[in-house]
Amino acid sequence: VHPLGLRCERVLFLTGTPMENDVDEFRNLVGVLAPAASVEVEALDAVAGPDAFRAAVAPVYLRRNASDVLTELPELVQTDEWEEFSPDDVAAYADAVRSGNFSLMRRAAYASGDPRTSAKLARLLELCNEARKNGRKVVVFSYFLGVLATVHAALVEHGFAAFGPLTGATPPEDRQRLV
Repeated sequence: VHPLGLRCERVLFLTGTPMENDVDEFRNLVGVLAPAASVEVEALDAVAGPDAFRAAVAPVYLRRNASDVLTELPELVQTDEWEEFSPDDVAAYADAVRSGNFSLMRRAAYASGDPRTSAKLARLLELCNEARKNGRKVVVFSYFLGVLATVHAALVEHGFAAFGPLTGATPPEDRQRLV
């Protein structure tokens, strides 16, 4: 008998987001599916990097790659672009370093939320303007909800039709409407 009281040989979860940003949440799901395996998925596996984490969860987690499912999309073109910090960005980064807060260090470029003082936000608005002129749409991804809120506010303030942010907390019907 399964821990959920199910009388079945196998249990399978089908989900698009088994783990938002929390290894414990993932472990809880694994604990329902395969209690013995859940103890093997430790929080440190995520810190050790993506390869170590994938190896740790491979026995209980099947992940499809975009290339396996999205065959109708054109090839991804990725361009790395470096942007120098503005004086306000440097100050925000220095404050984050002094506080020892790695998460704040990663968000320092958006700390002011003002494209006049945030070099990265100003460049993002330039890219969005270029896309608009060329009839293109832009999707902005960030690990940080606060950065998405900052970007959304700046886009709206500058006359863009901005939708989102789209997160794991967005109800499925709202997600479909936004997409």
